[in-house]
Amino acid sequence: MRENLSDKGNSPQTGIDYYDAVVAKMGQEKVDRFFMAYAVPGLPHTSTGLPAGSANAPAYGTPGAIDFIGLIDDWVSNDKRPANELLLTNRKPLPPFDLVSSKPMCRFGWYPHYIGGTPQGGALATNYACRPM
Repeated sequence: MRENLSDKGNSPQTGIDYYDAVVAKMGQEKVDRFFMAYAVPGLPHTSTGLPAGSANAPAYGTPGAIDFIGLIDDWVSNDKRPANELLLTNRKPLPPFDLVSSKPMCRFGWYPHYIGGTPQGGALATNYACRPM
């Protein structure tokens, strides 16, 4: 489950509360076998990212694209559980689809803290670290 924390169409807290309720009912160990939750800052409702130049976004945009189907398929078919830190991307819309920006998507309870040295560094996932909220 992914909750976009800048969602104004539906409170991201609703999804987080649901995840917490499932964990409270079944226990973390059992839930970890089939359910993971991620919280993504800066993205609105159903967004897969904001392109460069978008209002209320950094100049490089806000990364949000990820292959969830591939992750779920790999988990079900190969028992490869998704990582606690996944990569969100923002790419140019035309081939060769160059990378514009990237950012980690952290498992719920963690947040991508900026550790880079310049504002321009915000465009690269390597300038973030997933740390507890």
